[in-house]
Amino acid sequence: MPADVPIRFSLEEMATIIEDLMRIADELNRGGDEVNGYLLDLVTNRLLDRSFGGDVGPDPS
Repeated sequence: MPADVPIRFSLEEMATIIEDLMRIADELNRGGDEVNGYLLDLVTNRLLDRSFGGDVGPDPS
């Protein structure tokens, strides 16, 4: 597949992925791995914003 072809997910698929990421982040936080839990929360929040009409401004990195 060419590199310039975007990968697309339905909103239902994105919701499932985001739910899984949120669950994993919670498990990391409960297990004492706050750094990775926090980083996964950042990724999850970005996906929420992009998938469901939130702030789609420039990437802060």
